[in-house]
Amino acid sequence: MISTNTPDSVTPVDFDAVFYPGGHGPLWDLVDDRNSIELIESFIAAGQPVSRC
Repeated sequence: MISTNTPDSVTPVDFDAVFYPGGHGPLWDLVDDRNSIELIESFIAAGQPVSRC
């Protein structure tokens, strides 16, 4: 089963990577979202993969 998590509900140590699929969400909704930015920054700081298509 696939579930969707919001950036503020994700604990980086529980995941191996963060991936945002393409579309308007990453482009318009998440670009200024403080929780999303902090999540991406924490993955980068930990040397974990971050990707968007």
